[in-house]
Amino acid sequence: MASSIGKSGDIRSTLDALLKSELKFRSGGFASSHVYSMKDAPNPCLKIDGLGLIGLPLSKRDAAAIKSYCMPYDEIFPSGRCWMMNRLLIQFHNPEWDIWIKQSVLPAVCENIGVDPSKTHCELDKLLLLEADSPDLTHDSASMGPSMFGTINITLPSEFTGGTLCLQYGDSTRVIAFPAKTSLTTTVVGSFVNVTHHMESVTSGNRLSLNYRLLYSSEGPLPFLPNPQGIKDGLTAIFKSWNTPDIAGKPTVLACVVADEDDALATSVFNIANQLGFRVYYADIDYTLTGSVTFERRQNRDRWDGYAFDDYEEDLDGSDSDSDEDPDGFEPDDYEMPSYADEAFDIVEITDLSGMPVDIPDLQLSRSSVINGRLDSGEVQDQSYEHDYDEGTVSRTWSAQVALILPPWSPLVAVVGDAFDYACNLLEESLSTARNAEELKLVDILVQCCEDEKRRKDVPSISKAVGILRETADRWNDVDTFLLVAKRCRLHTNIDFMGIEGFVSVYLAFDWERIESFFADTIKQAKTNVKRVALVKKLAETAREGSDDEVTNWCSQNDKVVLDSLRNVKRRDVKWLISYIKDRGIDFFRSGLLLQLQKQPFNQDFWLPFIRRLYAEKSLSPLSKDFDSTISRCVLHVVTVSPLFPPSPHEPKRPNGATAQDFVNTSCIKDFVQLCVDTDTIEHCKLIFKRMQPIIAVSPGAWKTYHALVPDLSQLTNSHLQLSGPLSEFFETAARQLLHNSQSITDSNTEPLLLALRQTSHAFLKQLMTPACIGYLAKTRSQQSRNVACLLQNKLLPLSNGDSSERNDVAEIILQCVTEILLAFDFSTLVGLSESDPSRALGSVVELFNLGFLSGCGVAASQIIFDRLLLYANQKEYMYAVLCPFIKVLLARTVRMGLQPTVPPFSAFCAKVASIYALEIMTPKPDEAVSLQLRNIGCGCTFCTNLRAFFNNGKAIHTVTGSHSERGHVEKKLNEARAGHSKVAWETVHDSYRLTLRIIKPKVMRVHGAWLARSQNGQNLLASMGTEAIQRQIMGRDYDWIRGAIVGATNIGPAIAAARLLANITNGEFLTMPTVTGPPAKKARYN
Repeated sequence: MASSIGKSGDIRSTLDALLKSELKFRSGGFASSHVYSMKDAPNPCLKIDGLGLIGLPLSKRDAAAIKSYCMPYDEIFPSGRCWMMNRLLIQFHNPEWDIWIKQSVLPAVCENIGVDPSKTHCELDKLLLLEADSPDLTHDSASMGPSMFGTINITLPSEFTGGTLCLQYGDSTRVIAFPAKTSLTTTVVGSFVNVTHHMESVTSGNRLSLNYRLLYSSEGPLPFLPNPQGIKDGLTAIFKSWNTPDIAGKPTVLACVVADEDDALATSVFNIANQLGFRVYYADIDYTLTGSVTFERRQNRDRWDGYAFDDYEEDLDGSDSDSDEDPDGFEPDDYEMPSYADEAFDIVEITDLSGMPVDIPDLQLSRSSVINGRLDSGEVQDQSYEHDYDEGTVSRTWSAQVALILPPWSPLVAVVGDAFDYACNLLEESLSTARNAEELKLVDILVQCCEDEKRRKDVPSISKAVGILRETADRWNDVDTFLLVAKRCRLHTNIDFMGIEGFVSVYLAFDWERIESFFADTIKQAKTNVKRVALVKKLAETAREGSDDEVTNWCSQNDKVVLDSLRNVKRRDVKWLISYIKDRGIDFFRSGLLLQLQKQPFNQDFWLPFIRRLYAEKSLSPLSKDFDSTISRCVLHVVTVSPLFPPSPHEPKRPNGATAQDFVNTSCIKDFVQLCVDTDTIEHCKLIFKRMQPIIAVSPGAWKTYHALVPDLSQLTNSHLQLSGPLSEFFETAARQLLHNSQSITDSNTEPLLLALRQTSHAFLKQLMTPACIGYLAKTRSQQSRNVACLLQNKLLPLSNGDSSERNDVAEIILQCVTEILLAFDFSTLVGLSESDPSRALGSVVELFNLGFLSGCGVAASQIIFDRLLLYANQKEYMYAVLCPFIKVLLARTVRMGLQPTVPPFSAFCAKVASIYALEIMTPKPDEAVSLQLRNIGCGCTFCTNLRAFFNNGKAIHTVTGSHSERGHVEKKLNEARAGHSKVAWETVHDSYRLTLRIIKPKVMRVHGAWLARSQNGQNLLASMGTEAIQRQIMGRDYDWIRGAIVGATNIGPAIAAARLLANITNGEFLTMPTVTGPPAKKARYN
């Protein structure tokens, strides 16, 4: 073989062929074992001729009975405690037994030893019974016939211990230990012939088993195991040829696929490779294949577009078909991986044969590097599939373990990786009782890991390593090793690394004189107060239990060391500090500990719960003044040095020029005020807001801070009236900020302003809401002023405690707000809006009208609105879009509010609008210019009906859009009515890709229709005022001429109209149109 290799030089193919042909058994493949529970293995119902049925599990009585029918097999079992029964005496009354042997046992055994089960069968050979104290037995299984190639031994349910079976072939060994409950299981062991069986003694009970012969049913050579010595010689020749000076074309690495617990490879291949200087490593690999698949589509000419995928037949008759399917419904398992797939090797982990992690940086594997099997032969671990119209990509990943074999000359270098787990596992499993060089190396590895700053952040890992190191030093009784570990790992700086119990174990394991300095350094330098206190406490308890006065006294002294060298306190320190203060009294805390705490960086998470817990312990001091003064000092420290607006955890740090959003988080301020309330130190609240004001003064959004604070502080003030004085200045500032600086006092956020105003006096309200302030707000923030007025009316005025002067003050402010808003409103804009957006113009007027009534001064506000509305009443579009619709809204609102529309100022306004309409909008009624024939044109169809309406209104153009016949019908009717003679014109034009018939009336025909429209609008205006009787009450004696002018019954020329208007003004029967420049001189009655 060596010469053959030298000629071909193909190391890979030769080694692969040897592994696949001669070294074909793996995982102990020369033998097989399996344990079946009672539900998986049937009861054979064993019957022995002359004895009868044998019950299982085997009883002592049945064992003795079987023994009486057996014969000793002296040649193999000379002791007399091993018995054999001929198969001719044995029967199975349960037919399921033979079926189970054929369908379950035989396939399982054959599969494990690499034989085709379809070409094999088995037959019973004998029954064996081994008693207690049977000797260790060793024998070689030999063939008993030309077709026998193996044996099967089935141990039936019987209670026994011992009897471990060891199977050996060459250098390969398979150890089979029976389960603990042998009486409830059936154990099957199969092997080739020529395998050595060594059975240890049965220590108790009786082992009953059946031996079967494995027979080959097919023609040809029997399955066999290769010669172990031949395998060694072949492997040695291959490795020697691989490791020759001529390395051209030889692989630098081969990846040998390894099955679980592959004894054959480990003993036969790796041992020889190591002996010849080869390097062998285990590697876990994720192997991924990616390939493209193409879908063949068939055209379906029956579809409307002549080209589509085949449909399922279920689309036609509800049944499935074998036609092509859409790949959307496919899974990756539906496709075979194409032969041209791309491959990828992902090295998960590499270890040497001892388990030490290593890394081979330049390692690159390919399909040609793999021997002894395929990486894609196992179970798929992951798969994915992507596709477009007719192509897809399938990816599948397998996980496998390989042995990397590197020749001595390979340039690939293995670097020791993270040895943490490796060292931990070996030291943890070690049972050594004295230090040794090998384990000292492991100790050094772990210590180096603990010294690494990045790993020290992983406290659980460091704790694990330190615990193993401490137990190792304890096992060796070696305090020097422990102290070295403690020093290098800096255990004195972090008690969590070893834990309180770990420190106690060190104290119990070693002499105190040797470890005292380590404990002292820990108490002085450990980072957390809680752990230091807990360590001293636990060590003192342990020392007292062991009557160790020296350590007990040491703990008492170091208790003070903890207090004198406090680390920065945190929330978890509250409990033990309170406990210390309770033990030593408030004077101890005030004279020393408090000063030390105040010098530390402020920590709100500590101080607030600490002060509350301390306040709850009033019994600490017999002198209440001393206790109260101490609490006051603590609270004063909090409100003096604490940050009022701490940044959010997710908010980046900002420079000194802060923005408004910096001061929206007011939780700290609320907490501090609540602390003052809870501890009866309300006088410190002023300091909180005194510090707050200059901080937020730099922000234009300071009002948002007050907006967030007011609701909670107002509620707190209502429940603790003693806060009213200290917080009065805060609420006044809040009201001023919310009113003047807020850009959006809306219905949804007026509550803070209301709450702030309720906490202030009415004197402050008058000082705040001055006429100048109200006027400024009305001009610059009209909507804000409206909401303030409604707010005062609906929420603040009812809370004026029945004081008439206070109510009048509020009412006066409300009226001023509404008046200023009305005067600030530009009514001239309604003229333009009446033409561009009539509904918006009307809505503005209605909104102002509603404001007056919602604010409680509706009548006074209405007077101002009416006066300013009438300034532009002579504009036609303004009259149509604003005044006329407003009359209807006005009268409906007055009725709903219980007011009389027939009394001033409402009646005067309505009469004025009606008279202006009659004088300015209406003209003398013109004569009818459209002939009767045109006014009654056409038939009863829709087109003719619309045409008749056109000739009876004031519109100039009428269009007919329809089919050719429909347009022809209309033209026919126009001709029949001789419309052309009346100068009516029509033509067919293209309009938006369609033909349209356009009909145009002469101007003379439009005058009468336009007048009719104005007349109808005027009549609607009168009708909106109510019945004729109500209209007469509103307009008085002017009703007749106004109505006559509107319906055309009376013609009023300009001279007559002017005289009529002058007479009415002289008689003072209704309002004139005054120019309003400010609020009424006489204060309107507040209702």
